[in-house]
This record gives sequence, structure tokens and C-alpha cells, in this order.
Amino acid sequence: MDELASDGFVVEKIAGGAKAKRLFMDGTGELLPDILVSRGGNVSLIVDAKYKPGRTADADNYYQITTYLRAYNCRKGVLVLPADEKQRFSYKTRKVFWDGVELYEVRLAMFDSYNAERFLREFIRQEV
Repeated sequence: MDELASDGFVVEKIAGGAKAKRLFMDGTGELLPDILVSRGGNVSLIVDAKYKPGRTADADNYYQITTYLRAYNCRKGVLVLPADEKQRFSYKTRKVFWDGVELYEVRLAMFDSYNAERFLREFIRQEV
């Protein structure tokens, strides 16, 4: 998503090492979200992709993204999932945790990868 760099976004995959947050105080339990979106040096959005076409996210997915959000001190997260194969358009739904943290589920219509990527790019521009 280099197209977002001109808007001041840094989109990166943390592969581990010193940049990765840890789950435990002793330094174990490396936390590796799929994508971190930063702006001005602060993580503004955490993205975690799941391959569950047409199925709802399950509790484990919510627990995982919640852990990422807390560890990275971030108030917005996204679960990206493929839409049902019959779905022709990408769409999003918004959920709010009890503490005001926002979670979006973005369903990408994978039959058209160009429009799916464009939808995700515009979503990031709007929400960060």
C-alpha cells in the first residue's frame, strides 16, 4: 500500500524482533499483527486478516485483535475477511467495545482484487 505514503501513512508488517510488542513482562509471547498503520509515529490502526469466506469471525479472532490493540495502545482495529463468493461488493461493519475502542470487520469481494484493494485503501484513509 505504497499509495498511502503520500498521505503520511506508514503501512508495515512487523516480522518480529525489537519492534514487536510482547505479551508478557519477561519478553516472551511476541505479538505480530498482520499490518500496522501509523501516522505521525503513532500506531493508528491494526489490521488482522482472516481467511473465512462468508463466515463470521469467532471469539478467538476478537480476543486476538483486542490483545493487539491493548499492546500497541491503539483505539481502532480491523479484521479483514473475504466476502461470501457471491458478494459483488466489499463492505464494512463497525463494532464498539465497552471502552470505546472501535473494531471494523471489512469484507472484501475477492472476485475483483483491484476494487477490493481500492476499498481497503479508502477505508484506511477515512478511518485513520
